[in-house]
Amino acid sequence: MRHRDCEVRITYDGQALEEHNVQIENNAIECYIASESGKVFEIICKNETSTAISAGIAVDGRGFPRRMLVREGVSKPLICEDGVDGMRPLMFTDITLTDDEDAVRGLPRGSELGLIEVRIVRGRCEGLMPWAPPSVISVQNFGPIHETVKKGGMHCVQFGARISSGVTPQDTRLVNVVALDRWDIPYITFKFRYRTCAILQAQGIIQRPIPSGSAQNNNNEDDLDALEAQMRVLQERIERARMRGNHSPQPRVIKREQSVIHLGQFRGSIIDLTDD
Repeated sequence: MRHRDCEVRITYDGQALEEHNVQIENNAIECYIASESGKVFEIICKNETSTAISAGIAVDGRGFPRRMLVREGVSKPLICEDGVDGMRPLMFTDITLTDDEDAVRGLPRGSELGLIEVRIVRGRCEGLMPWAPPSVISVQNFGPIHETVKKGGMHCVQFGARISSGVTPQDTRLVNVVALDRWDIPYITFKFRYRTCAILQAQGIIQRPIPSGSAQNNNNEDDLDALEAQMRVLQERIERARMRGNHSPQPRVIKREQSVIHLGQFRGSIIDLTDD
């Protein structure tokens, strides 16, 4: 998706996933993408603004331990840092359900399950300092959850085992950045809502494959279900539009804040990571 001279894509093997039902509201843009269990993916950010930008990333409500800096004219992966020279790859996977009575019966920030969010603020770089670990704890994977949570059929993002990011201690620096926007009122918010193809089809967000010949005549009921799902989605969009019409937009507030960004090497290009 592209908004305000910034672009963020979810990619498999270098190919961007198709984006469905893209919607823009003020500084926020969102869409749906089809996830596939077992697929490793990357979050790619391209900055075409006139300033550096800092990206705060969260998947399923779990924030990456460090923000990332993307300088003007640069396109780069937004990685989950793990130590000075490591990273955690990202993969879509099935949610594991269990009937174990001792299993977790809820997820922290469960309403954000199935959401990849990237918040962008503009910044000004002011000097370097030695690398230091981020101030927040490392991200954790979800364990099995009780079947009563009723999240069966959905995916979540799994953090893979630590791998090398190509950074060496001699190459690392932290960049001091003055933020030109507030993180609670970011310059841009990108939201990717990922679902299985089956769920997206049932919700009418993507079309079911069209059968041919006699098979098509046997699928009238499925076609009716898809149309009804599309009608529900359209009705929800109408209701959201009506609600937006009843609220005046809030003025954007600019506040100068300082954060720290990590500078190093990743696949032969510069990596800059922001600390909280």
